Amino acid sequence: MVAVISSSGVIVLIVAIVLMRRGKKKVKEPPIPIKATSLIATFVKDAPLANLQYLEKVLEVEGIVKNVEAGNGIVWLSGERSVMISVKCYVKGNLNQVRAGDAIRIQGICQGYMIHITIANGKIMQATEVAS
Repeated sequence: MVAVISSSGVIVLIVAIVLMRRGKKKVKEPPIPIKATSLIATFVKDAPLANLQYLEKVLEVEGIVKNVEAGNGIVWLSGERSVMISVKCYVKGNLNQVRAGDAIRIQGICQGYMIHITIANGKIMQATEVAS
């Protein structure tokens, strides 16, 4: 069985698809605020549940900078001292003013947990130098 569609039928179909897509507005969910220590604890306790809660969602992670790899665009946020896992944030922009020990909030997309918890497309929302 071969279906024959006229050129006017194709045009009608394309217009219908465009109009349907126009009617659907994407609702942007606000970022989920969470402390780095809580995020790490959640993944350590139950990674599958944490993936359901956070994977591919926009998070706003607050924590203390453990290390900065400015050349690679990476900010590491520390967890509890007893846990070896960190939050690895790939951040856009200049990191020259960010130092280990600073308090920081980074917004980005959670990519899950392998060796560390990864945040992609990060943007620094706030950084505060902590007095030593």
